[in-house]
Amino acid sequence: MLAAPGGLRFVTSFRWQMSQQLSLKKRIDVLQKDELLLREGRPIAGEGLVWTERVVRERLERILLRPIAFEVDKVEMAGTGGEVVDEIMAALKEHPTVPLKIEGHSTHPNAHFATVPSKGRADSVKATLQAAGRPPAAPTGRAPRGAAARIQRSRRRW
Repeated sequence: MLAAPGGLRFVTSFRWQMSQQLSLKKRIDVLQKDELLLREGRPIAGEGLVWTERVVRERLERILLRPIAFEVDKVEMAGTGGEVVDEIMAALKEHPTVPLKIEGHSTHPNAHFATVPSKGRADSVKATLQAAGRPPAAPTGRAPRGAAARIQRSRRRW
């Protein structure tokens, strides 16, 4: 495991590259084994680097196979929505620096009436995570890879 600028941690990625070629179930198995090794403080075999964010993202994707359901035209979670948010919080407690983007969605045909519950649903999940101990994230800016080169090429040459 290597330290990286910005406090991110890297883990070896030979397994990650290999897992890209496997089915989703096999990829999940590989990542679960790597997670266990990381928790135990043991090194992972292989060469290369993988972002811890990716490991956490894969774990969150597994959790979110069960969507967070809401009442119709309301912002209150329905059914097992609270359990899913609890699982998300457990994953994020292990890696508190991993950024999280919360989006709410509504299927209302009118865009205006879809926006209000969508924002409310996102705020509801955010409030639940903050109540469980997740600090509000600071705004971050990010440019896509190679943005500086594209900007330079797009400048007019006189």
